[in-house]
Amino acid sequence: MLVDNSHRGGIVGHFLKRNVVLLVFVLSTSLLHADDLDDLARDFWAWRAMEQPISTDDIPRLERPPGWGPDWSPRTVVSYRRRLDEFEARRGKMNLSSAPIPRLVDYRLIGSAIARVRWELDLNRGWQRNPNFYLDQSLGAYFNLLLPPPPFDSARTRHIVNTMASIPGTIEDAKENLTQAVGPFARLALDQLQDIGPRLLKSVQELKPLLDSEGARDLDAATEKAINDSKARSVATLMSSS
Repeated sequence: MLVDNSHRGGIVGHFLKRNVVLLVFVLSTSLLHADDLDDLARDFWAWRAMEQPISTDDIPRLERPPGWGPDWSPRTVVSYRRRLDEFEARRGKMNLSSAPIPRLVDYRLIGSAIARVRWELDLNRGWQRNPNFYLDQSLGAYFNLLLPPPPFDSARTRHIVNTMASIPGTIEDAKENLTQAVGPFARLALDQLQDIGPRLLKSVQELKPLLDSEGARDLDAATEKAINDSKARSVATLMSSS
């Protein structure tokens, strides 16, 4: 006796189709969450490489974009806060309650990285309280560029010259931003500035033989301007804070 199984095939086909649709929905939802988190991480770290202040601490070092220089002008600080608010809001909107544990770890880690920026801007507030912060963003920025071994090609030379030339502007930003400067920090900064002119000139003299003639000439001019324009400003700023 022959049995008609066509209806069973239809049921099985319908069952498989329904489960395939369900599987696709689950996977797409998971990928959507993953994309949101990955996009946040990518955007945050690209921004952080631009925003993160220079520090003598080796642990949080980042690879910076080519030609990068620190920028802590009052207007830029406002933009940093606005961008940080956006990152916090994007993370806060994510719902990863059903995500696997490794994904939750990623979520916590990016949250920690974002919280670090909030701590720097609004709690530690070195940019408002600590004059040493601006020594790191000026002299520290210059010395960091000397750390990799030679050669000093044209791009690297131009980066060094531009960084030296930016020092007076950074000191001017310090004058505007250090509204809550702490006396002991100011005295430490004054100690670090002892004989800074001769020491800076010595480093430049040692560096110039490794540069092309144009780069050496431009570095001389930028260094002279940095010393002459910045010395009075920095000392006046620090003395008023101490």
